[in-house]
Formats: sequence, structure tokens, C-alpha cells
Amino acid sequence: MIRYFLKNRNDKILRVIDSPKVGSWISVENPSEKELIDLSEKFNLEADICLDALDPFEVPRIENEEGNNYIFTRFAHKSEDKIVTSPILFIITSKFLITISLEQLPFMTRFINNKIEFLTTQKTKFLIQMFFEIHRDYQRLVNAIHKDIRNLSTDLENINNKDISKFVRFETIFNDFLFGLEPALITLKKLMTGKFVKLFEGDLGLVEELLVDNEQLVAICKSNLKGIVNIRESHSSILNSNLNKTMKLLTALTAILTIPTMIFSFYGMNVALPTQHNPLAFLGIIIFTLIISLGIMTYFIKSDLL
Repeated sequence: MIRYFLKNRNDKILRVIDSPKVGSWISVENPSEKELIDLSEKFNLEADICLDALDPFEVPRIENEEGNNYIFTRFAHKSEDKIVTSPILFIITSKFLITISLEQLPFMTRFINNKIEFLTTQKTKFLIQMFFEIHRDYQRLVNAIHKDIRNLSTDLENINNKDISKFVRFETIFNDFLFGLEPALITLKKLMTGKFVKLFEGDLGLVEELLVDNEQLVAICKSNLKGIVNIRESHSSILNSNLNKTMKLLTALTAILTIPTMIFSFYGMNVALPTQHNPLAFLGIIIFTLIISLGIMTYFIKSDLL
């Protein structure tokens, strides 16, 4: 789907227009290859680069071809109850700002619904504003996941397999976030040079702030990943400790029960046995067995084996 939007200083709200005008925003969502090729021919774009926007694993980068700037980044969103990242391509030409994505962009609706003050005619500032919205979505999701991690890790001894599965899923999400955020750092640093996009003084300050936000997000993601690894290792240590205690208990009980079993086995044989005619033989054997068992038990308790 290809839509054309325009908002200049005289407009109070974003307008949908039938055909592109200078300073307009061209939004392309879930396009086919043919639509991208037609778009490339119409606006003199590099078709191969535009088609890269259809690759779900495309990494953030910035390129300049024939005066047009192609900026790839990734945005985080929820899809079918899963948190994922998807690529988006920003193209800045001399006349338009073009966005190409595989699916509808949640953060774009805030611009379309006029919840954010912006002008499509200010292409560079508009691009930076969209980057800020992408980072805010990352921040919201990171904070929500961090809260879940804190709640799950309050009682390590009672963590179950379902909780471990959640930690593994969180680890996958943070790795996916870093897959988008770390290359974006390089892209932002290139933007700050002014070689790709002309930056005004106000724009430069916004890019610097954006760069700091990105670095903080990367640090938070890495910190959460480290925390998840520590939790998993701690849980594994607790499980191993509990298993060792159980094995020690079972080993001690086996040793304690072995002596009575041997004695009773001897007296269960169908042969002549000592004291077999003594009326107190049974009581004596029981007392003797108990004394030996209690002695072994006392030894294990003092040796911290029981």
C-alpha cells in the first residue's frame, strides 16, 4: 500500500493527497516486488536497495546513491503476542521522504493520527522524529521486559521450567534488539558527520540526543542479558545443590539400611544359625541391628552427610 501525506506550516493536521508533491511523505507498507520496482522507476531510486527492505533480516545501515540517501534501521513491536523487530527503509530525496516497510508500523500511526507535531516539508527533522519514536518503542518494551524479569527473579528457588522458558525468550528478544540497535549506532554517527544528510544546528543536537539514547538502550539490553544469564546460572547452581543433597540423603539411607538387610538376610536362610533356639534371639537381633543403624546414622549426621 502506497500513500501520500503532506503537512506544511499552513496545515494544522496531516493531509492525505492523491499524488506526491514536493515536501510530501510517501509511506509504503507491505509492498510487492513489482510495486517497489515501479516506485524506483517513478522516483529514480535504486531498485536493488529498495528490494532489500523486503528482507526481514536486513541490518541497519546508510548508503548514498545518486544523491539519494537510503537509511535502514529496525523497529521493535508486538506481533501475534511476540516481541520482534522488523526492518524499515527511509529514503531522503531532494523532494520527498519515503518510508518502506514490510508491515504496518505502530509508531507511524502516531504521526498519521496527528499525535506528534511535525512537518513533512522538514525532511531531516521529520526523519529524526521518527527515529525518536522508534527508540521510545524500544524503551517501553525494554522496561516492560525488565519488570517481568524482576518479578520472576524474586524467588530463585521456586523458579519452574515455565519461568526458565520465559527467560530464554527474553534473552532471544534482547539479542534481537541488539541486532537492530548496535548497527544503528554506526548509522547515527554517520548522520552526525553531515555527509549524508544536511543537518542544521537544531538537527545536530537532536541527533546527538538520539545517539545518547541509543547507547543507553544498548547498555540496558546488555545489562538485562547479563542479568538473565546470572539468574539462569544461579538457578542451575541451586538445582545442582539440591540434587547433591538428595543424592547424599539417598546414599546415607542406603548405607543405613544395608546392615539390617544383611543381618535379616542371614537369619532368613534355611540353615542352622547361632542362637536359633534362644527365645530372646529375635529381640536381641532387633536391638543389635538398631544399635548398628543408629551408630551409622550418628556418623553420617556428624559428617554432614545426612
